[in-house]
Amino acid sequence: MSPPPSPGTEIACGVDAVLDGDTVDLSCPDGRLRLRLWGIDAPERHQSPWGQRATDHLKSLVGDAKLAVRVVETDVYNRAVGFVVDDGEDVGLRMVVDGLATVRTRYVRDQEYRDARTQARHKKLGIWSRPGLHQRPWEWRRLNPR
Repeated sequence: MSPPPSPGTEIACGVDAVLDGDTVDLSCPDGRLRLRLWGIDAPERHQSPWGQRATDHLKSLVGDAKLAVRVVETDVYNRAVGFVVDDGEDVGLRMVVDGLATVRTRYVRDQEYRDARTQARHKKLGIWSRPGLHQRPWEWRRLNPR
């Protein structure tokens, strides 16, 4: 993987792989980039059944198109964190709208994201259709370290 670009960098990248419901490997002009979608947290791949559903949904959203990427920061795992936009749509926000990711409310103050989460919960979409740790991936990771 290439080192993450500086915050504010905007680049067009293709999708190499969808690792889970909130992380993708991208092919960018300066090399491969691992990017975590800003503001969301999806169930881990091994969290049955929602982890695989979230991964598959993200794959369906990004396909193999060129995506617009805007880097916000670098996380503690040296991954870029940022927005991915496909055909004008914020892919991370779409994951929340569709009920396959939650909002990292500890860090996200964006009302659009919070409202999307509230609506998905109200409609009992995806992870909100039944209670469990899949609604709090950060707690599942704490209880199931790698």
